Amino acid sequence: MGDKGVCPVCKKEGVHTCSACKSVAYCSKEHQKDHWKTHKLQCRSFDIKSSKDLGRYIVSNRDLTRDSTIISENPLVFGPKMAGAGPQCLGCYQPVDPGDPKLVRCPRCKWPVCSNTCFGVIHKDHHLPECLVLCNNTDVAEAGNFMYEAIFPLRCLLLQKKNPRKWQQLLSLESHVDERKKDRDVFQDVEKIASYICDNFLEVLDKGSLPDMSRRIIHFICGVIEVNSLEITTGRGEVHALYPSASLMEHNCMPNTKHYFQLDDFKINVLAATDIKKGDNLSTMYTHILWGTQARRDHLKATKYFTCHCRRCSDPTELGTHLSSLKCIGVNPSDVTCPCSGQILPSSADENTDWKCDLCPVTLTSSHVADLMSRISADVDESMENPTVSKLEHFLTKLEKLLHRNHYHCFMVKHSLIQLYGRDPGYSLNNLTEAQLDKKIEMCKELLSVIDVIDPGHGRIALYSSVVQIELQSALQEKSRRADSDLEKDRLLTEAKVQLENCVRDLIHEPPFSPGASMSNLAKSHLIAVTQELKKFKIIEL
Repeated sequence: MGDKGVCPVCKKEGVHTCSACKSVAYCSKEHQKDHWKTHKLQCRSFDIKSSKDLGRYIVSNRDLTRDSTIISENPLVFGPKMAGAGPQCLGCYQPVDPGDPKLVRCPRCKWPVCSNTCFGVIHKDHHLPECLVLCNNTDVAEAGNFMYEAIFPLRCLLLQKKNPRKWQQLLSLESHVDERKKDRDVFQDVEKIASYICDNFLEVLDKGSLPDMSRRIIHFICGVIEVNSLEITTGRGEVHALYPSASLMEHNCMPNTKHYFQLDDFKINVLAATDIKKGDNLSTMYTHILWGTQARRDHLKATKYFTCHCRRCSDPTELGTHLSSLKCIGVNPSDVTCPCSGQILPSSADENTDWKCDLCPVTLTSSHVADLMSRISADVDESMENPTVSKLEHFLTKLEKLLHRNHYHCFMVKHSLIQLYGRDPGYSLNNLTEAQLDKKIEMCKELLSVIDVIDPGHGRIALYSSVVQIELQSALQEKSRRADSDLEKDRLLTEAKVQLENCVRDLIHEPPFSPGASMSNLAKSHLIAVTQELKKFKIIEL
């Protein structure tokens, strides 16, 4: 790359350093732009590698600090999700009602749209390619025979003509097609999609319109989508997308990256969630970070066709968080008149392993634990219907007799409960007793202590953590109003201010108009109020 201080284009002194790699400088912005085609491959902070176990994956080729940009790229292709996709505009993905007498349809293919001026509907690279195929058989749309699950695979199929380079990149992604064929339900679901596409649209195309229109390639495409696509919540609907590099990140239940989407074009920006060392594999997460180990592993096995062996999955205590631990129902080995204080944990990483107490001989089979979790999950869902403070407090007391206080089911109940303290009728912040206020603060800190372990950069569940941070701030601020001394007010308000600053930092990269951006704006407004309150008491210098 040459001397960092010399412009590689003209050999004059370089004054504009590349902000990404910081390893080369240019005499001017113009020469930096001119040199980009040459420099971009050297500038990239990751390398693509392959192995028998991981397939293709990416590793950092330099030390990266938290929030460093690693990948910024447009999708290969995007479309409606393949599981449970409902009626929606094919331009912006907001829901539509096919039964609405005022329903607007695309003038060419007759599929429902939000309006004929929707940018995505009229854009040549968005809806238009599949529209040219769908309009060959408008009888399907006129009959209301819409299969939205078929749109994303169809868009992938059309890359063969639309963009052969992207098609080749798609073909290089993992599909696990052989494993998927062994699953009868999965195979039949894809066959329905293949039949819909082939029978209704591909058969009416001229031979040679696409190089490959076989059912085999549709099965391959559906596998690629299932295994590699990333979910994007637009605020209007849900989109899934495939990316040339970001889709190569391996899974880890404690991912070292976080990502954000630009909602106008679904460009992805992948950032370091924590400091990353040179040579570290770059990872994301393809399941829910707040699920317990067995639930995460089951989901990954069913959808991604592998078993996770990350550090968190390999530790029965989930790194001391006890997100999956049960309370022992036995007696204390040292005093049979007292209950055992041990935790029931899986004996090994095997999904069929027995669960054993870490203090006494009590043992449960994996099927017993699975049945218990299934029943508790149903009870949790029921408790979340029209929740109240008293209802959730009572339910949480029952849960904590069976589960560790940090168990993921308890976590979800507490996350709802901290929001009800301060909002539920009769439980407004100024009406909370000292005990209730302290309970809210304690719960918030418990939740954050778990999040700090499983998501240390708050990159995966920033919205969850931001809710907790703002609820903790409100409780601390209320407690400060009741404090007897300025010193205590100082301590409480300063702690509240720190929580809000952390919240704003965690949400700094959220795209405009997203739920995260709204939460960030709320945190900023609260931060101004807390800072003004501190200033009023002359506790801080501004």
